[in-house]
Amino acid sequence: MLKPKKHVIILGAGASITSGYPDANRLTELMCDRRTFFQTFVKRAIADGEENMEGWVRNSTISKYYDSFSETVRLLRSGDFATMDELSNLAAGGTHSSEISNLKRLMRFVFGLTNPEITNWPTSDYRTFIHALFERKSQLRDDISIISFNYDPYFEFRLVRALRARSHIRPVSEEYLARMNQAATSGFLFPADIEWTKTPGFCHLKLHGTAAFPARKMEQLHCPPQAGESVELTTARMFGFETLPRLLLLSSSQFALQDPPTLLPWEIVSTEGKLLDREAFEAQVGSDWQHTSLYPLFASLWQRARHEIQEADKISFVGLSLGAFIEPELRFLFSGKTNIVQGVVANPENSKYKNFADPFYPTTLCGRLLDMLYKICPTLAFNRSNSEGGLPITDKRERFGNTTRDASEITARSDFADFIQNEL
Repeated sequence: MLKPKKHVIILGAGASITSGYPDANRLTELMCDRRTFFQTFVKRAIADGEENMEGWVRNSTISKYYDSFSETVRLLRSGDFATMDELSNLAAGGTHSSEISNLKRLMRFVFGLTNPEITNWPTSDYRTFIHALFERKSQLRDDISIISFNYDPYFEFRLVRALRARSHIRPVSEEYLARMNQAATSGFLFPADIEWTKTPGFCHLKLHGTAAFPARKMEQLHCPPQAGESVELTTARMFGFETLPRLLLLSSSQFALQDPPTLLPWEIVSTEGKLLDREAFEAQVGSDWQHTSLYPLFASLWQRARHEIQEADKISFVGLSLGAFIEPELRFLFSGKTNIVQGVVANPENSKYKNFADPFYPTTLCGRLLDMLYKICPTLAFNRSNSEGGLPITDKRERFGNTTRDASEITARSDFADFIQNEL
C-alpha cells in the first residue's frame, strides 16, 4: 500500500470509548443526573474493593462537591441540552455566564469517574494506535499528525509514557526528546514553549485543550498531597489513584476550584471560521478564567492544525460526531484546500449502512461530513483510501437536497480498531 506523504488523523470522542470514557450523550447524563453519577461512582468504587459506600453518597466531601454544582445541573437537566456546549453557548454573555466555568469543572469531575489505567489499559485502542505511531527505534512517525477535539488526557498520557520508555531503551537526542514531549502533549507540558509548533513532523494538537495538565514527572503521589508535593492537578493524579481517593482529590480544597485548561468551540474560533485575536479570546473566556495566558499556545495549535490540513494528502476522521458547533472550526481548518485527498471515516455508525445502496446518502455520517466539507470548501475532493484501491475522482455531480457534492468516495471503517489495522 502506497503511504501518503502526510496523514492527518482527527480524533473525536468516539476514539476514547474503548478507554472507558463516555460519549457526549453519556457524559451529559452523568453531569446532570445525580442518581446516574452516584450509581456509577458506587459501582466503580466497589469494583476497586471499597465497602460501605452509602455515606459517600449522602454526606461526604464528594457528594457536597457534586451538589455544589446544583444550579449548573438544574440548567443542564431542565433545558434537556444534548451537550454542555449547547448550554454554555446559550449562557455566554448572559446572566448565567458564570455557569460555564462550573460546567468545565463538573465535566472534569465526571471524567474522574474513569481511570483507564486500572480498568481499560489492555482493551483501549490507544495501545495498538500508539504502537503504530512509532517508527523503528524510538522515534514517532513524521508522516502522521493528530488533531484532537477531545478533552480527556489519556491518549497523551500513554503516548508520552511510551515515548519516554522507548527512548530509555534506545536513546534519542535530548533535543528530540524535549521537542517530542511537547508535540505529544500538545504543548501543555510547558505551555510557554511554542517553538515546537514551527517544526515539521509528528504533532498532537488538542484544539479544545485538556481536562488536566500532563505530569512533568512520572512520580508516585499521595492522597492527600504531602508536604512538598505540587498541588497542580495533573494526569499523575487523574491516573494515579482508584475511584474513591481520586474523586476525593478532585473535590478537595486544593483542587476543586482549579479551572481545567479547556476551551469551548466559540472561545477560540468565530462563527465565520476565523481565529479569535487575543482581545476577543479573553472576552469570550472571561477575565477571571485562570488560563488566559494560554492564548499563544491555543493560537499556535490552531494555526499548526490548519497548516497540517492544508498540506495533508490523507485525512481520517475517527470517532467524530458532527456537533452543532463544529462547522466554523472545520471552516477554519479546511477553507482554501484544493487538492484531492484520501479520506477515511471510522465510526460504528458506518456498519449500519454497509449494505446500503448509497453509503454516502446525506443522512449517514459519511454523507453529512462530505456535504459539510464540500460546502465549506468547494475546491476540495475526497477519494477512497489507497487501502481500498483509491478509486479515481470523476467530474460527475450528484445533487442531494440543496447541496452539491462530488460523486467521489470516502473510505468507511467500522471503528477505531478497523482503522488502525487497515489505514496505518
